[in-house]
Amino acid sequence: MDKGNLYELRPLTPDRIVLYRSQGGMLQGSIEGTVYSELLIYRTFPLQYPDQYISVRGVDGTEIGVIENPLQLDEESRQELTMELKRRYFLPQVIVIQSIREKGDLWEWELETDAGAIRITMRNLHDHVQFHNNQRILLTDLNGQRCEIIDRTKLNAQSRKWLDDVL
Repeated sequence: MDKGNLYELRPLTPDRIVLYRSQGGMLQGSIEGTVYSELLIYRTFPLQYPDQYISVRGVDGTEIGVIENPLQLDEESRQELTMELKRRYFLPQVIVIQSIREKGDLWEWELETDAGAIRITMRNLHDHVQFHNNQRILLTDLNGQRCEIIDRTKLNAQSRKWLDDVL
């Protein structure tokens, strides 16, 4: 990346990228002829384009480049990239809203997620419920614990009613 322009993306050539794991489970790879013993993966635009524009960085945090479309990687590299993104951006997805209750000055949400049952507590809805399009909702509790509703229209009727009643 040119240090003169911090916003310039350096696109990487998908057929010149091979990602794999070390025996210890560290993500490694060969990128455009250079072998890296450790790679760090970040979403450049995590909310707008979570599956595109993936930043690849060296162990020191310096960006090597950006994978614009991971679907163009070979199958093994794509699987390793997907696994690494899931580890870095662990975000349970809400399957069912069991309840949303106001208790004093707090809101308590009982949720069933793909990672199991969780309870999140919020002081107010305005600061802890973020809408990212008409259907996607990111929930954050007082301690920074997060989960998301991928598509509110795909929740069951009772879950949608809980949402409609409080939002």
